[in-house]
Order: sequence, then C-alpha cells, then structure tokens
Amino acid sequence: MKFRPVFFAPIVLASAAAAAGRRPKQAKPDTPWEDLRAVLSSPDILNIPTVVDWKAQCLDPMIFTEAPLPDPFHLFGYDIGYAPAGVCMVHMSCMYPGCEYKFAGRESCPADEECVSYNSALEPPFDSSDLFDDEMELPAAVLHPKTASDVVRGVEFAREHGAGVSVKVVGHSYFGSSTARGTLLIKMSTNYPRYGMEGSLAECAGVDDPAGGTADGAACALATARGK
Repeated sequence: MKFRPVFFAPIVLASAAAAAGRRPKQAKPDTPWEDLRAVLSSPDILNIPTVVDWKAQCLDPMIFTEAPLPDPFHLFGYDIGYAPAGVCMVHMSCMYPGCEYKFAGRESCPADEECVSYNSALEPPFDSSDLFDDEMELPAAVLHPKTASDVVRGVEFAREHGAGVSVKVVGHSYFGSSTARGTLLIKMSTNYPRYGMEGSLAECAGVDDPAGGTADGAACALATARGK
C-alpha cells in the first residue's frame, strides 16, 4: 500500500501562518529590564539581544563561502542553539514571521506576474547588507534561568509590565513559535537543571522551604504535587 503525503505541506504552511497571526504583546521601549535583573539569582542571566548578536552567533556560523568544505564536516543546529545570546533558530528563516524568507513585493505584483524577492541574507550569495531587522522576531530580552524562582520572577515581571513571554529550549520549532518579537524569551537550555533520573527536580533537593513559602518553594511544591 502506498501513501501519498499530500496534506503535509499545506498543514505546515497553514500552521506557520496561524502562529504568525497570533502575536504576543511586545514590551514597551521603556520596560525597566534592570529591575528584573536585580531580583534574579544572578544578574548575568538576562541579556538584551541585538541584530548584531543574531548575525554573529546565528547566521555567520552557518555560511560557508570556501570550497571544498572541511573533511570531515559536521555542523548541527545545536552548534548555534546554545549560542550565548539565546536568539538562534535552527531554521534561519524562523527569525522572520511565519518562517518565511521575507517574501517581498507580492502586494505590488500585477495579477498576472510573479515578482517575489527573497531575503538575500538567507540564500546564495548571502548578502547580509540588509537583514530586514524591522521584520525580525527578535525578543526584547532573553532570560537564561538557573532556578525555578528565576522563571517565576520573569513571568511575573512580564505580566506586570504588559510584555508577552516566549519559551525556547534550543530553537527547533518549525513554525518559529519559540521566539517572538518584543517578548521576554525564557531560554531553558542554557543554565536550567535537567530533571533527575528518579523523576524529581534535581534543584528542589536544596530548597529550604519546600512547602511553598518562597518562589523556589512554591514551584517545587507544585512539581512535587504533580509527581515531577
């Protein structure tokens, strides 16, 4: 019996478009990020990403202009997924709405002509002189939490200041849903302890008040109640 995957591409494209259509709130330009930094477990786990960071840590390492390539040649999404700025997406186009390659000119095309241009930074010859940074899904700030309380305080801060939250582990989302323009991005894979082999949170073993009297304790009490 043969199966024809005739619905996969439309579903992917539709899902990407739907994800792009639901926009989280963007942080205001005067959002006091230093106030958040002051209540975190360490001040250096919050960074304000820039387009320059994205180009240097995400785009440039994926571009090879020399031929032939090194032998053996190994490059994986994880190589950029753990870059310190925290803004890399494994699929470069997912730094733009709907993971598109910045299709431009469609609105001005005559009905019987196709005049689509692509983001030249993402295809040969990789001209990055214009990164369409006004279209990029660059978060306003990136939090690399070390403890449960860092996550709690980040979410509370975003709620208090009317900013949306996006969450990323490495950046494999095919729909670009793990980054969103102007949000507080919580990057879980940089510092956060992994789950213990026995099923409990490794960091909860050192919490002084597991009954929930502190931000750490509340998160650990919830995890324990759910059998984590």
